[in-house]
Order: sequence, then C-alpha cells, then structure tokens
Amino acid sequence: MFSNHAEENIRLQIERGLLKKYDKNGKLLNDPLRVKGFFKLSEIMSVYNIKDPEEVRKEFFARKKSPDSAKDILPENVIVLSSSEMNRMDHIVEGSIDTWILFPKYSLTEKQEPVTSTEVNKSPVLKDVLEYLNHSLRVLKTQGNIIIHAIPSYAPYFGVKLTKLGFFFKYWIVFNTAIPHKRNFRRFTPVANSILYYVRTPKNFRINRVRIPYRVCSFCNEPLKDYGGKKHLRHIEGMVLSDIWHFEKKQLTPENHLHSTILKRIIDLSSTSSTTLLLAPFDGEKPHED
Repeated sequence: MFSNHAEENIRLQIERGLLKKYDKNGKLLNDPLRVKGFFKLSEIMSVYNIKDPEEVRKEFFARKKSPDSAKDILPENVIVLSSSEMNRMDHIVEGSIDTWILFPKYSLTEKQEPVTSTEVNKSPVLKDVLEYLNHSLRVLKTQGNIIIHAIPSYAPYFGVKLTKLGFFFKYWIVFNTAIPHKRNFRRFTPVANSILYYVRTPKNFRINRVRIPYRVCSFCNEPLKDYGGKKHLRHIEGMVLSDIWHFEKKQLTPENHLHSTILKRIIDLSSTSSTTLLLAPFDGEKPHED
C-alpha cells in the first residue's frame, strides 16, 4: 500500500521509464499505466533511494568513533596473592590499587549445601574474607572498586561489612556454577553463585560496557530475538552484559569455572589497560601472563 504522494511518484517514474510493471508470471507489461501488475522490489528501492539493510547497519556503526565495548583488557600492573600470602598486604602502597577482585576458595560442601542449613558463622572462609576487607580502605584509590565472588549464603555478610566501611553497593551479579550434584535436595538445587560489585564513591566509578554474543537458536543458528523486526540494527559485537550471566556446561567445569571465562569477564568489566589490579586472595590456578 502506498500513500497518494507515493502513487503519484510511482506513476511519474513509470512515464519516465524508470519503473516497470510485470505480470504474475514475471513478463513485462507493455501498458503499465492501465494494466494491473507488480513491481520488482529492487526497482522500488532504487526509485526511492532505499538502501539495503546490510548497508544501513554498516553505516550506523561506522558513525561510532569510539569503541562501544571493552574487549580483552590487559591491566598494566597485576598483583596476585593467595590466602597464605596475605601478610604481604601490609607492603602494598596506600591508595595504589584501582580494582580489588577477591576469589576466596569455597569447599564443595559449602557450595552444595542448601542456604537454609549452611552454618555461615562457623565458616573459616567467611571469617577470613571479613578480615581481608579491613585492608580495603587503605589500599584502594578514592575511585577504586572491590569485587567479591561469594556463594549466596555469604554475600549478605560481605555486603554488611563493606557498607560499614563506607563502600557503596552497585551490582549483585548472579551466575550458574554448572557443578554436577550427586544427590537430590529437598528444596532448590544450589547452582548459583554471586559477585558483589562495590565502589568507594558513587560517582565516576570505573565500569566498562561489555558485550556478549547473542543467544542463537540451536536449530537455525539465528538470534532468538529480532528486536521488533529491526534485526539489521543489532550491534555487531553482541548484546550488552546484564547482571545475570548464563554459561554452558562446557564453559563451566569444577576445575576452570572461576579462572577462565568469569575472571576474564570481570577484568574486562572493571579494568583498563592502565589499571593496577589486585587479585587477593586468589587460591586457584595462577592466571596466565598472556
């Protein structure tokens, strides 16, 4: 369907020989003004200067002069300390750390026990992390970030401690651990872990825009969302990361689920190339230098 103005324009283009009509068999009509027929879409697009959706998409993102997402961030200075090396915290210069990422090591029993029956007050991990947080005000810069990996039953305790220290809550990120369980639980099966993101100042804190690939259909390999029919305007680098992270089982195994995909994503989210990053305590496998 065309508007009156569009129909006049089409008739004018037909008279000038710039637009032609065809019958249902694709045969060119000799008298297109009187006989009902069809137009080829390619000719209509050329008459109205309509561009191909792929060209529109390329031009749309070519206008962006600055990068829209963080990708493969490699901080300039990285300090890695394990739980047995926390006495070295006293040697870190005051106000020299931009981002502190805590990766305490939780036992398999702590991860698999339901929240209602976990004895959090008797956990040595909970006690140690609360002690580690006492160093945060001294080592972090004024606009520094502190990020803690925690199981759901421990996260509120860490949040209360950071609030008392004067930090501001920004994000509670949830991701699935994908660790297999050998027994059935009466209630929910605990497969979710948490990441707390706190900052020293509520304004001008550091966080990057990270994008992840679109989720696609396993049958047709097309993105699951068409965004209101504007598929050609989807960002070429993927969708913006949310506070709920989904991982496939092949990405998360009991051996590497913290030390590869998740750790890299947190570094991309909170760091820049000039960031001084502190990983303490980091009780897993040492991150690769590359």
